[in-house]
Amino acid sequence: MGNHDYKGNTQAEIDYSKISRRWRLTDHYYTFSKKVNDSISARFIFLDTPPLVEEYHKKDGYPDVVNQDTAKQMRWLKEVLSNAKEQWILVFGHHPIYSASKKHGNTKEMIARVKPLLEQYHAQIYFCGHDHDLQHLHEKGGKVDYIVTGTGGETREYSSNELSIFSKSELAFSAVSMKGDSLRICFIGVKGNIIYNFSRRYK
Repeated sequence: MGNHDYKGNTQAEIDYSKISRRWRLTDHYYTFSKKVNDSISARFIFLDTPPLVEEYHKKDGYPDVVNQDTAKQMRWLKEVLSNAKEQWILVFGHHPIYSASKKHGNTKEMIARVKPLLEQYHAQIYFCGHDHDLQHLHEKGGKVDYIVTGTGGETREYSSNELSIFSKSELAFSAVSMKGDSLRICFIGVKGNIIYNFSRRYK
């Protein structure tokens, strides 16, 4: 869920999963595992990031934020990561950990609370939106790739910094394909054009 979801009734979005064949949002945060092939599996972890960001607790208009137990979510995240036996660990959240955008940029709470767990338990990719541009960032010496894919409906001016490998402002979505020990991420434009792609292995 994102900050705009938290301007309304977030539980309604979860409950909608019970009556829609197309909508799947099982909880505020959740995880599942999928086999890639006979020997390799992937763990998908979906976070609920707005309650982790301090500003939403200070602003009016986010009624459900104060009802979320962030300490419980962080305990859950650590438990899921520490028990993950899958070769691939992919983590998703609305807010960036790192972002070069001048609109929102880095999220200090995510850097302080989530990033150390991703590094400790060897997650490979963190996907997010929030900033309305396309970015691939990587910290020097780090093992996590940070993907910002926020141009599904609106674009904003993009920027870059010392962590930036790629950044652009263009309407697009991301496609992720996995084959054994390799993963490929493509930013695909409205005409089906590949704007950017990169591949990595889980080790």
